[in-house]
Amino acid sequence: MVITFSLPPDPQPLSLGLHQALRLLSGLMQGGKPLQAQALAQALAEQAPDEPSVQVSLLRQLLLGSDFAGLERQARRALALFPHLMPACLGLCLALRYRHAHLEACELLENWLEDGGFGEAEKLALRHQLGVLQKELGLLAEAKANFDLCLAARPEMTEAYWSKADLGVPEERELAAMAELYQSRPWPPQAEAQLCYALGQGWERLGQAEPAFSWYQKGARARRQVQPYDGEAARAELAKIQAAFPLGQALSQAEAGQGPMPIFICGLPRSGTSLLEQLLSALPEVSALGETVEMAQASQQLLLAKGLAQPFPDWVAALDKADWQALGDAYLQRIGPRCEGGWATDKMPMNFKAIGLIKQALPQARILHCRRAPMDNLWGCYKQLFADGAAFSYGLEDLADYYLAYEQLMAHWHRLLPGQILDVQYETLVREPHQTLVGILRFVGLGPSEERIGQCLDFHHGGGAVPTLSASQLRQGLSAGGIGRWRRFAPQLAPLRARLEAGGIAVD
Repeated sequence: MVITFSLPPDPQPLSLGLHQALRLLSGLMQGGKPLQAQALAQALAEQAPDEPSVQVSLLRQLLLGSDFAGLERQARRALALFPHLMPACLGLCLALRYRHAHLEACELLENWLEDGGFGEAEKLALRHQLGVLQKELGLLAEAKANFDLCLAARPEMTEAYWSKADLGVPEERELAAMAELYQSRPWPPQAEAQLCYALGQGWERLGQAEPAFSWYQKGARARRQVQPYDGEAARAELAKIQAAFPLGQALSQAEAGQGPMPIFICGLPRSGTSLLEQLLSALPEVSALGETVEMAQASQQLLLAKGLAQPFPDWVAALDKADWQALGDAYLQRIGPRCEGGWATDKMPMNFKAIGLIKQALPQARILHCRRAPMDNLWGCYKQLFADGAAFSYGLEDLADYYLAYEQLMAHWHRLLPGQILDVQYETLVREPHQTLVGILRFVGLGPSEERIGQCLDFHHGGGAVPTLSASQLRQGLSAGGIGRWRRFAPQLAPLRARLEAGGIAVD
C-alpha cells in the first residue's frame, strides 16, 4: 500500500509505502514536528483506516500530543474496527479518566474482562487499569482486590505493587517477599523503580526510616535511567521565562472572554494543589478539571496557525493582543464542555511557570499558588514516583537547586502582578481551614458564607473521582499529619537541608 501526502509548508506531494510512512510519522512525533505529524497522520487515517498498525500509530500520536479529546474519538473509531485492540482500549480509558468519566471507563473495563477475545496478559492490564480507576473513585477495597488478583496471577507485575502501596500498612513478610523478588533478576529501569518505591512506601508506613529511604534512593536512581535530567537547562528555562515577562513592561492583555471563571491552582508537586482543588470543587458552582493540558493545547493550536515552532517562552514576544485574545478564547472553549458552574479549577501544578502567559490570555483568571514548608514539600517530591514530568525530583541536590530557581520565578511573578496571585500556605490551610477558606473564596469571587465554607470542609464525603497521586489520602479529609514528616528522615535529608540553607531558604 502506498500513502500519498504532503508535509507543510511544502505542498509537494510525497508517496511512501505504508511501513515507511509509519516510521516517518514516528520520527516526526519524536522530533517535535507536530504540524507535519498531523498532516501525515490525517493522510494515513484517510488512506489506510483498516490497518491496525495505522490505528495504533494514530493513537500514539494523539497521546504524545496530550490531545485527549482526539484520543477518545480515535479510540472509539479503532474499537469499532478492531474490538480487541489493546492500545485503543487503554487509550479510551485514559481519555475517559482525563475528563473524569471514571464510571463509564470502569463499566467498559468490566465488560472487557468478561470478553473471551482478550488474552490473559491483556486481561491483567485491563484489571490493573480498573483498580487504578477504582482507587480514584474511593473504592479502595475493590481496587486493592484487583491489584492483588493481578499479583496472584503475575507476581512480577511491578506496577501493581506500586499502585497498591498506599492502600494500607503492609506486613513485614510482604515486604520481604518483594525484596526477594527484587533480588531475583535484573529489572528494566521503570519496573525496578516501581518495585523500589513500593518497598520504600511500605517501610515508611511501618515507621522504618532507614530501609524506607534506602529503597526510595534505589528507585530514584532507576527512574533517572528512564527520565534523564539536565538541571542546568531546567534552571535556565525558568530564568528565560522570567526574562520573557520583564518588570516594568505592561502586559498586552486580552479582553476577558466569555465562559467560566478559570481558577488556576499551581505550585510545586506535593504542595497541596490537589487538596485545594478538592476543597473548592465541593461547591456546586465550581467544576474540577484536574491536571488539564488545555492551556498547552490551546497554545499549540495558536502556534500551528501562526507557523511558530519555538518552545515556550521563545514565542511570547511574537504574539500581539489579538493573538492573546485568541489564546484565551480557545482555552475557554476547550474547557467549556466540562464545566457545569460559573467557576472551574485547573490544577496543573507546573503552571507556576506559565503565570505570565495565563494573565496575558485570561486577565480575569484567578491564580492560587500553593506553598508548603520546603523540606516537607521536597521530601514529598523525592519519595514519589511520578508518571511523567517532575524530572528534578529524583536527586536531592537537583531538588534543592530547582526549588531555589522556582522561588526566584515566583518572586518575579508577585512583583509583576501585585495582588493578582494568592499564596495558600499548606500548613495554615490544614490547621486553620475556616479562616483560610474565607480569604480564598473572597479572592476567587465566591462569597465566603458559612454554608459555602461548610461545603468545602465536607469535600471528602463527595463521591466524585480524584484523579491524582493523593487520591487515597484525600479521602481521609483535612489532616495536619503530613506536617514535619521529613524529620523522621532528617539524617538522610541533611544534604538537601544544607543546600537549601546555603541558598538562603529558612528551614525550621
